Amino acid sequence: MNHRKGTSTMRTRIVQMKAPQMTAQIQQTDQSRILGSLRIFGLLCALFSFGQALILTSCATAQVVEPTPAPPKVNVPAPEESERGPFEVPQVSDEFIQTASEADMVPKILALHKMLPEDLRKPATMTIEQLHGLVDTTLALSDSYLKRFPSGEGRKTVLPAVCKLWVINNTRYFVAVNDRYKSQNGTTMQMPQMMQVRAQYWDMVLTLIDEAIHLNPEGRVHEELLTLQGQASWFGQRFDKAIESYKEVLAKYPNSPKNSENLLALLNSYLTSRNYDMAVRIADRFLREYPRDLLVPHVYQLKAKALLEGGRAQEALVWWLQSAGFLADAAAGRPVIVGDETYIFPSVARQSFRRYSDESGFMIGFLHGYLGDFEAARLAFADALEKLMDLQAKNAIDPRSQVFLGRTDKVHNAYLTFVGNPTPSYDITTWLDDLPIDPVAENGNVVVLIFAPYENARYDEFLTISQKLYVDHWHEGLRVGWISDPKGFSDLPSQIGRLSAQRNRLELTFPIGLESEKGWPNYKKYQASVGGGTLVVVGRDGKVAWYKMDPTYRDENLIKNMVRRLLDQAP
Repeated sequence: MNHRKGTSTMRTRIVQMKAPQMTAQIQQTDQSRILGSLRIFGLLCALFSFGQALILTSCATAQVVEPTPAPPKVNVPAPEESERGPFEVPQVSDEFIQTASEADMVPKILALHKMLPEDLRKPATMTIEQLHGLVDTTLALSDSYLKRFPSGEGRKTVLPAVCKLWVINNTRYFVAVNDRYKSQNGTTMQMPQMMQVRAQYWDMVLTLIDEAIHLNPEGRVHEELLTLQGQASWFGQRFDKAIESYKEVLAKYPNSPKNSENLLALLNSYLTSRNYDMAVRIADRFLREYPRDLLVPHVYQLKAKALLEGGRAQEALVWWLQSAGFLADAAAGRPVIVGDETYIFPSVARQSFRRYSDESGFMIGFLHGYLGDFEAARLAFADALEKLMDLQAKNAIDPRSQVFLGRTDKVHNAYLTFVGNPTPSYDITTWLDDLPIDPVAENGNVVVLIFAPYENARYDEFLTISQKLYVDHWHEGLRVGWISDPKGFSDLPSQIGRLSAQRNRLELTFPIGLESEKGWPNYKKYQASVGGGTLVVVGRDGKVAWYKMDPTYRDENLIKNMVRRLLDQAP
């Protein structure tokens, strides 16, 4: 049997067995919340290599837009050919899948699972294609077993193994479902459809995990299943359930070698659920209990993130200022103070320390600017820019720090030429219902201007947050406007209709305009990013008080506090 054909056929069978039927009517979900949560990692302690922690690369802070790490996949870089041993994917016939007895199926499933590499990121004994084939074969056989033997005695041992595979294989599954949908309908799934597929998938996985936990009420397998339940709950947007699972595994297995990973996952679950105060508490607990753990650099960054998104900007600034030297020394392999002793972190942790050390200068500048100390912000951005450019010149900058270099350069320039200066006039002629907002004419009021594309779910929730602020504080002098950039400069009437439809869907009542001039001259005046989001806040004195790239729901507490502070200032 041709292996390529067999793998493709098995994958198709899995999609056919598990893919939910798409209906024409699928209610739109809160896409901005879902997208933000999917992008937010930060870190999730995902134990996807069967006993080894796979810590996802931390995402950008609330101030940086960068490519989002996807959930872990098994399609990792293949080892050199010379490192692979001979391996053949066992072939399982359709007849066996459909008719074999439980006594024959259970050992077969466990034998296939045992063939999987301990570290799926480095399948040294097989190619990626072979690994995919082995996973697909195992899942197809397991799925048939679970359907045919709903009360089988072997479920106790089969379920823990297959649940791990369903969690780790989620990205390939979603890609396969989308490909199948495209082949049948000629187009890819829309976001609401994909969100429904994801929800149904994780419902299925969590139901299997619940059964596995019931069948394995104690011991190592129970511990692993609780952790897996936390992971699946997080990916399935059930953050309260994820928190519950991680708290349970930490309480029941206090001496587990995986507890630092589980504690970090709990921290991240609180952060994702927007319980920022608890996220800070868990970060402090982690640093007390595991001060030399390899995950320490991530905890430093996540605590800063929780303080910032929780609206505790002054505390976040103090934390970054206190941490900057520690991060830099640890990244360079120099001794740092841990408790009452000096300690040198091993080289495996230094790349993460370097990543957050490179971030620290930007964040210090951002927080100084947010708190109104523009000169301190300029100095911090200039210092951060110099350090990052030096790394670039030495070819020692990593991709994430390269992103910070570009953002630092842009924001530094904004603080040199824009922030703290009178707001510029603009000439926007296209306004919905001919209701404009002129920030220059609003002198004496506080003006929030959102530059962001329409039909981009990333900014929906921030627009909704701004609407609530507008309603709550209009009588105090708050004004809000949204300036959208077009999707090309043709067919503007149709684009205006789509912009109007989004306004109606989000129930926005503040002025909304469209930058309809070629070259985006008004966007350039406000140093706004075309195709992305930019926030500009003008104080009662008519001067730019805050400039921020990529405003999202994570900035809810920051914008609320900023508006309150500016409204309280005398005109």
